[in-house]
Amino acid sequence: MQKKEIFLSLDILAKLGASEELLEFFKESYPNDSASISKVLSDLQELANTSTEYVDSATLSEVVKKLQELANTDTEYVDYAFWLIRHFPPTQEPLVLNELNRKVIICNGDLTIKTDFDGEKVIIVNGKLNIEGNANLKGNSVIWAEKTIDAINIAADGYAVIGAEKTNVQKITPDDWLGLHGDINIIQPSSNQQNTNTAS
Repeated sequence: MQKKEIFLSLDILAKLGASEELLEFFKESYPNDSASISKVLSDLQELANTSTEYVDSATLSEVVKKLQELANTDTEYVDYAFWLIRHFPPTQEPLVLNELNRKVIICNGDLTIKTDFDGEKVIIVNGKLNIEGNANLKGNSVIWAEKTIDAINIAADGYAVIGAEKTNVQKITPDDWLGLHGDINIIQPSSNQQNTNTAS
């Protein structure tokens, strides 16, 4: 069944309490004051993935200044997307990725990742997240699902954050700085025994 698309406007976003920065982004990006949530999230994902590209033919001070600006900008795009996902229902059909070749993935529905991945990743899902490979998180990685995360093995090195109503995982190897949010359900692969803990 096709999910119904939601169209956003400045008025709708303002009534829901969007930040001034998000309202300004929307106003500049969609001058007709109308865009589907799928389009906005797709654009934010693209901007978050491309905002840290190398700056050619610039002085060192210009590069440093640009990188400082971009370091804040790509985070803002992710923050905008996260806010939208927290305030609107999913509209995207389930998505399956056989490879993960982007740093930022924003999915407005259920997502299945069928491969191992390694590095600093930001994965925000407005639904269920199923990770069929091993997830080796580095740096400031964020994995967030509005419903559940199902995974085999998650390892974290750095300041990673994992959040969902419930995370079902066979093995989780946390760093001291790993932030776990929601119920964590450790599933024993050789039996049906389960151990449920609640993280904050």
